[in-house]
Amino acid sequence: MKEYLSIRLLVVLVGTTFLASCEKEEIVEVDRSYPALFSSGTIKGVDHVINIGRAQEANTVHMINFNGEFVDDQGDLTTSGHLIVAGHSGSPTANDAFEFVSRLDDSDFPDVVASLEGQLVPVEYEYNNVDYAVDFYCPQSVNVSFNQDIHNIDKTQDLVVTWSVDPDATFDDLVISLVSRGVDGEIDETTADLVIQEVTQDDGSYTFSSSLFEEWPDQLNVDVIIGRGNQVFDDQSSTLITFINYNYTSGKIVD
Repeated sequence: MKEYLSIRLLVVLVGTTFLASCEKEEIVEVDRSYPALFSSGTIKGVDHVINIGRAQEANTVHMINFNGEFVDDQGDLTTSGHLIVAGHSGSPTANDAFEFVSRLDDSDFPDVVASLEGQLVPVEYEYNNVDYAVDFYCPQSVNVSFNQDIHNIDKTQDLVVTWSVDPDATFDDLVISLVSRGVDGEIDETTADLVIQEVTQDDGSYTFSSSLFEEWPDQLNVDVIIGRGNQVFDDQSSTLITFINYNYTSGKIVD
């Protein structure tokens, strides 16, 4: 089983949503093809951030994680308030943020997963003695299948990935990647940069043409990664709220 990164550390490499402004409090949406994660203070006009993540291994959800960073009037991170997502409370951390983590082996994990699956959820937060509440849509998880045995990929044939579509998704696109994990699980200089990544329509199917990876070595471990997300900016509180679901499915190119 993979050791998943906290949502604080997850990064989307291409097709991200960039937010910028010429003056503080003025948000300009440059590209809304796919949401990205940010820390507070990264973007002008965004004072606070809430990041929500769901990690799947193949079609099993393994972790739910959210965190929030709020800034006080002096520009310092503060945990004097609270952060509650779908009824789950984040706890203050040593780095002055709020964090909540629920994993597969936790007794209440099924209830946590269900509370964030394909529905509007209340996001409640307070800082500087002011309460805020936003109804935020958490997209459905992504269940995948393949035209080949993912553990015995024939690189002379196209790899067709199909997945479950969320009819209520707020973004039309998702990000899909085929990522090298090295021969026998050991990444070296030859295999470290073997990555195919695209932002594509969230329409349920994508084809990796065999011509894209025909030169990849045999016995190469790979991950197919699909990310679906949502993102809103609450202008009343200057808070950016982001949700990203990642599905990691491991496989191997055998010949």
